Amino acid sequence: MLTLLKIILLGGSIIITPNPIDIGQEPILIKFEEPISAITSGASINIDITPYISSENISEGLKEIVNIFPSGCVVANLNSIKGEVVKLSRSTGSWNGEQKMLNLSSEIGVPTGVKYISMQLSSCKEIKNTVVTWYNYSV
Repeated sequence: MLTLLKIILLGGSIIITPNPIDIGQEPILIKFEEPISAITSGASINIDITPYISSENISEGLKEIVNIFPSGCVVANLNSIKGEVVKLSRSTGSWNGEQKMLNLSSEIGVPTGVKYISMQLSSCKEIKNTVVTWYNYSV
């Protein structure tokens, strides 16, 4: 019940890159304006990949997302204040209205209560002019 209340009161999404960025094989460092933390272990990173997905059918589009960007292709390493690193490399797709999103999550879950101050992000396939969002609703 407490987790549900936290999600209702504190859950949401935060745009990490207010200005679009390019993601490639060379890791880029993104420093957060304010530390972020996970309410639940299901917290994730979403990357707008709309221009890379041709299908307009949701079911086919979600399959296309994971075919183009399979797990491990795009990697986000969250860095905590204490130097802990959490790897997000599990890829799934989501459809946010008109936006087609690559969702990155951790295989073991994101530890809750940890303050993350930055993230290193890389991709096996170049993603140009995209926005990255921290998604913190999952239970």
